[in-house]
Amino acid sequence: MIKREQIEEYVFRRISKEGIKAVRMSDIAAGLKVSKATLYECFSTKSELVESCVINAFNQVMSKMNRTSETIANSLKAMVFMSIDFFKFKMSLSQLFLEELAEQDSMEKFFLQMKKEACTLGNRFMQSCISDGFLTNLESFEDLNEEFARTAKIEQEYDRITLTSREVFDLMIVSLMKFATPKGKEILLELRENYS
Repeated sequence: MIKREQIEEYVFRRISKEGIKAVRMSDIAAGLKVSKATLYECFSTKSELVESCVINAFNQVMSKMNRTSETIANSLKAMVFMSIDFFKFKMSLSQLFLEELAEQDSMEKFFLQMKKEACTLGNRFMQSCISDGFLTNLESFEDLNEEFARTAKIEQEYDRITLTSREVFDLMIVSLMKFATPKGKEILLELRENYS
């Protein structure tokens, strides 16, 4: 029997690219090679399935970001890799998906909470980087988000751009260099040289 998590992961991959409305329950059942009845045993409605898979996907990326931040001692290095996790997740979401998600009343509070949690974690690490003497003139994680978008020449059109992990990494380094102290620049250049 298929597990709920397998359904959520599959559905999230589909709806984040194609949009919520474009993916029907029959498409999901066909893609997973299960009956629609099996889907409805796990989720009573498509809305419940969408809500569940979005929450699950976000919780996974937040867990990954927290693990990254806990396993890397240097605050700037942790910030780089944590930010990459966040931006890769954000860029995996099509504009259509984000617009359709915003239309769902049940997701509005969650969407705001998701942004708040990601920014809170980002701000915590940004402050550590400033305290450790790696960054300066950076007011919030949202400022870094905006700088990343400017550097990548993106204007909320994540569905029209595909970046490799290396390209996301390089854009993050370039974005952070604008706020880095000489000590921070040294670390960023070292990271760039050693990134595989």
